[in-house]
Amino acid sequence: MDLAEMEDEAGDKRSLVVRDGLGGRDQIIREKGISKRDSFSRIKFFMKKYKPLIFCLVETRADNGRLAKFCSKLSKRWAWAAIVAEGYSGGIIVAWQRHIGKVTPLVRSRFVLHLVITNCRNESWIISTIYNSTHIQEQSDVWFELSCLTYVSIPWILIGDFNAIVSLSEFQGGSPIYYRRKARVFSDFIAINNLIEVNFASSSYTWCNNQLGNARKWARLDRCLINSLSIDFIGSYIIKHLPMLFSDHAPLLLTLTPRVPIKKKIFRFDNFWLEYLDCHDVVRETWSLKPHSNPLHAFSHLLSRARTNLIAWKNRDLNSIEASINKLELEILEAEALEGLNGNITYVDNALSPLYNRLTALHRQNSTKWAQRARQLWVLKGDLNTNFFHNSIHCRNHVNSIPLITNDAGVVVTDQKGIEKVFSNFYMNLWADPSDNSVIDIFQALPSDLPLILAADGVALTKEVTKLEVILFLMLSLTSLTILSSLILGASLTSQNCF
Repeated sequence: MDLAEMEDEAGDKRSLVVRDGLGGRDQIIREKGISKRDSFSRIKFFMKKYKPLIFCLVETRADNGRLAKFCSKLSKRWAWAAIVAEGYSGGIIVAWQRHIGKVTPLVRSRFVLHLVITNCRNESWIISTIYNSTHIQEQSDVWFELSCLTYVSIPWILIGDFNAIVSLSEFQGGSPIYYRRKARVFSDFIAINNLIEVNFASSSYTWCNNQLGNARKWARLDRCLINSLSIDFIGSYIIKHLPMLFSDHAPLLLTLTPRVPIKKKIFRFDNFWLEYLDCHDVVRETWSLKPHSNPLHAFSHLLSRARTNLIAWKNRDLNSIEASINKLELEILEAEALEGLNGNITYVDNALSPLYNRLTALHRQNSTKWAQRARQLWVLKGDLNTNFFHNSIHCRNHVNSIPLITNDAGVVVTDQKGIEKVFSNFYMNLWADPSDNSVIDIFQALPSDLPLILAADGVALTKEVTKLEVILFLMLSLTSLTILSSLILGASLTSQNCF
């Protein structure tokens, strides 16, 4: 199922109220209700303190008028969508900052509000805010609705009040019979759809009935779930249960950290390392080890060991060539200044000559390094024209790019998307169904310089095999086997006579 199919199945949107917004931070807050007079001041406090990208409210008990009044107080950088409550039951509001990307709200039932978010890198997510019913039949309908979304191959986050627990350990106080059947159905929904529960911090329960004594009950009715595709994009995720200051439910604070791909650095042996005796010692010491394994495994192990030891030696004893050249030039300047003050010729031989020789060696190593980078092996290593090597690298990168291409109609295409389209059309036509092509067209498309066989040979290769040819082939095969058996028998007799 793709996004278009999901939008087609979104169902009746008459209960959906939307204020469009386009798009970070990595936080989502889920809170309860706007029925009280000071609700907006409490929500404003949460927004100011936690600065979320998305703010979800469930069980709002708000009609169209109350929704419009509440959301008119939001600043212009916020957009929102809502499901209107039915009487004093239900209702969902989701607000998001406009810069997060293109946001498309979808509704199929009054219990779930979906947001399809597409960012500037054309990456799409689904965030589903849930306020489930307390009746098990309606809960089952919601689980079925959400199960249909598992076929969408994009990251998916589910957060809200599920009004169900996964196990009886998430309930305390009173008899658990009320939640037993719901827990079984809810846990089956999570397992079947391969959803992953986000780890939480602080209190183990998110709901309390605020009663006293033996009538007091706690349960974990609010949670966050993600699908397996989200793991590829999220580096870390945690949900925090905030204090129940203004409601019988704890607000949820979901913090997501995007995964930063770590590129493994490729090991390259620089040729100028051969000028250092320590490099030879490292390699000699590495290959002196004699592993007790098969030859191929031993060779692979020694190569890996040599790589590790060379990297350790490079990081420990080898400095950047450019930095060493700059430092040595400063030392030479200071030495030349002292020479001018002393006027001693022998000072040049004793102090400056080693510095000059070392600077020459560093320039030679730098030239070798960039010659290797540029892959210009025909240039002598002693050539100090490093600008040539830098330009060679830029030229090679330029050659590897395709600035223009000519399509089938003879038109020169220069824009990147047009070039990609020409390549795509070429290979689509190349591997298309050849049933429409005649044999003559295929032969005309072949190169004219292909080697050809004689007409007589073609007739001999394509004619039907006769019975006489089959009999002759079998007779020749049997004759060959007889001769081979005689030779083997004669050889065995000869070996017996020798003994």
